[in-house]
Amino acid sequence: PRPLHLRESLLSIDFSDLEPSLETMGVDGLIVACEHFRVEEWRLTGPRRDESADGVIFTVIDGSVSVGSTTFQRGEFFLLPASATERNLVPKNLQAKVLRTTFGIRP
Repeated sequence: PRPLHLRESLLSIDFSDLEPSLETMGVDGLIVACEHFRVEEWRLTGPRRDESADGVIFTVIDGSVSVGSTTFQRGEFFLLPASATERNLVPKNLQAKVLRTTFGIRP
């Protein structure tokens, strides 16, 4: 295997170059939206219902969240298909946060 040049690699990084700029979000923050998908951060302080008529992908980024009888932990993904009848997300602790990803141009 070839040698790793860690010292040289670290010297070549400009840690002050933050393009695009870092943004802060409010309680529910839109992270990115385009014609293909939309990603929002939901901070769950209590139960919250997803009202989407389409399928939605959730990523648990902090804490844990239950939907129906299933609990999802940090780092896990789950899909709520359009046909799902249970759409309530219930935080299992105070720091529960999820990313909500929808597809297409619908909000």
